[in-house]
Amino acid sequence: MRALFLDRDGIVNEVVMRNGSPASPRSLSELKLIPEAIELAREAKKLQFLIVLITNQPDIARNLMTRYELNEIHEEIAKKISFDQIEVCMSANDTHFRRKPNQGMLLQSAKKLNISLADSFFLGDSLKDLQAGKRAGVTTILLQTDYNRFIHGMGDFNCDCFEEILKIIKEV
Repeated sequence: MRALFLDRDGIVNEVVMRNGSPASPRSLSELKLIPEAIELAREAKKLQFLIVLITNQPDIARNLMTRYELNEIHEEIAKKISFDQIEVCMSANDTHFRRKPNQGMLLQSAKKLNISLADSFFLGDSLKDLQAGKRAGVTTILLQTDYNRFIHGMGDFNCDCFEEILKIIKEV
């Protein structure tokens, strides 16, 4: 099986800008889903991709939000996107095996769902997403935004919109 791994913040939902930096929503009131991501996931399902959410959520470890609030957010997202798996790392420690930039969440999902990593894609918007994808052996797709200009061009594929991403997963 092949998968489309999706980062959450900046891909599935809009980032929340805090002190000039992109951050995760901490409550349902801050959650704004990206309609193009919902459509991408639907189209990928039609192409027989498994859809796996891969997200670091260190605000739990930092006591900036609760697991209940995190679960509320994921339940709301799951109403719109039919995920085959949701992988969350709540650690704030970059050496944790599951925390991106490490590949743990991807490897564990691949084992659980019998995913061929070499035939899969990881769509993200951060350097940590690209690093995790490359370490796991998946093809990386960077959604280039205003807030990630310093990494433009660093994915295996670099896209400015979801239409370009859909074309890649259909053709590769």
